[in-house]
Amino acid sequence: MATFFAFVLLLSLVGLCVGLASPAIISGLLHRKVSRRQVALIFGSLAILSFVMIGIFAPSVPKQNTAPVATQVATSTQTIEKTATSTDTVQAVNIQQAEATTTADTSATSSTPATSFLVTHVVDGDTFDVDLNGKTERIRMIGVDTPETVDPRKPVQCFGKEASDKMKELIAGKRVVLEADPTQGERDKYGRLLRYPFLPDGTNVGLYLIQEGYAHEYTYNLPYKYQQIFKDAENAARIAKKGLWADNACPIATPAPTTSNTPSAPSTSPTTAAPSPSSPTPAIPTDGPAVKKSNSGICHQRGTTYYNQTKNYTAYDSLKACLDSGGRMPK
Repeated sequence: MATFFAFVLLLSLVGLCVGLASPAIISGLLHRKVSRRQVALIFGSLAILSFVMIGIFAPSVPKQNTAPVATQVATSTQTIEKTATSTDTVQAVNIQQAEATTTADTSATSSTPATSFLVTHVVDGDTFDVDLNGKTERIRMIGVDTPETVDPRKPVQCFGKEASDKMKELIAGKRVVLEADPTQGERDKYGRLLRYPFLPDGTNVGLYLIQEGYAHEYTYNLPYKYQQIFKDAENAARIAKKGLWADNACPIATPAPTTSNTPSAPSTSPTTAAPSPSSPTPAIPTDGPAVKKSNSGICHQRGTTYYNQTKNYTAYDSLKACLDSGGRMPK
């Protein structure tokens, strides 16, 4: 209804303007003569009436309740603050979790992370036995390789005894938490369980051995959970020359030339002739370079099992030079 009276008001104003400007047009429309005074009276009254009716029929505007709005704003502000606080808390927790990469989260039998097992025997630097629910299980650490000490097919390798002794110091007779890695399978080809061992305080045993230079990072086939961390630890140990990376930590023994402290008796035979210049004394045969690095990147020292079997190799004067080139010790 208010729209109708607004339309009437508009027509009234137009009629008023036209009638005052040219009363003859209004006279022609009404078919009677009207004066400007009459035009003003008719259309002015109509305009005033329309304006009043618009005010009457115009829909009322409800008053805004400012209190709920203020309450909503305050509530929204508190929600935003709580969200921001929660976000900061989550980010802080994520950072702490990223830094605590050496915290165990899975036991050997997929039980709770807090489950620990007693170490009953340390075989060498990367293998040990645990009492797993009354059964002795042999554990092979994932991502770690230490020099051999107990393989009957191989001689004791450089720094193998030190690595084995350190392993005994760390875990022998103690309890460890074991974490599996789905990317590596449950057992190796020898039937040993593949696990990451952790001390009760959260120390990653394998990472510690690599950091201190007792072990190499070792990727068997597929990337594993802590691979990059272990690789970085090995590089840091190399740079710091810790453990087996120290200068002269693994010297290569070279045979001393055979000499005699007793001078030979002069010859009394006048017929004894000196060796002919055309027949030089044969040189002492050599066994090849001190270290051979195979195409698979394994460093074989002279005198080890696979040294003579390695035909395609890169020669090095020392084990350290071979390892520095990216090689690794054999299993």
